[in-house]
Parts: sequence; structure tokens; C-alpha cells
Amino acid sequence: MARVLGALFLAGGTLALLALVLPHPAAFDGRAILLLASAAYGAAAMLVVLGARLRVWAFHSAVCLGTVLIAAACYWSGETQSAFSLFFLWVGLYSFYFFPLRDALMQVLLVALAYGAVLILRSQAARR
Repeated sequence: MARVLGALFLAGGTLALLALVLPHPAAFDGRAILLLASAAYGAAAMLVVLGARLRVWAFHSAVCLGTVLIAAACYWSGETQSAFSLFFLWVGLYSFYFFPLRDALMQVLLVALAYGAVLILRSQAARR
């Protein structure tokens, strides 16, 4: 569980850094994306180092952290339909593979709430 989740955090952080050098909208906040990528790398390192000693609740918490990081990346990307939103699929795939059905459904509910919040906040920011 730890290696897979660590790899997902590592891949997400790396793709976020790649987004910094690719063309992006004017509202894209590069500093925020850099901070989010750093947090993803930190989570990956924690999972690799502590993986064998972590309890199940820590994996649930790490997946929740991933959801928050993805939602923040979606917001700071400057678009409601950001490429970062595809990372939410990773949350679902990981959750349904490693967690019991009830727990996986709760993770997906958190994803829905997080992305809904991003859509509301981006639409409010666009109106200003």
C-alpha cells in the first residue's frame, strides 16, 4: 500500500512540476503549484520511509491529503476543467483497490465535495 501510494504522490508532484514549464493560463499560480508539488514529494518520502510501520488510518489520511492537494492544484491552475482533475481518478482507483467498499465510497464522496468546492470557488473568482 505504501509503495503504490508513494508512487502516486511522486507522479503527481512530478506532473505538477511539469505543468510549470508547459503553456498554462494567465491565472495559473506557479508558486502555489510548486508548493503543492513539494507537499506531494514530502508525502511520498514519508510513505516510503515509514510505510511498513503505518497503520491503516494513516493511509486513509494520506489519501485525504492527496484529495486536498489535487483540489488545491485544480483551483490554483486557473481553470475549472484543469488537467489536475484527472488525478482524482487515482484516488478512486487506489481506494477501491486497497480499502473496503464503504471506506472507498467515503473517499470518493470526499473527492466529490472537494471538486465541488473548487468549481464554486473558481466560478466566484471568475466573476470578480
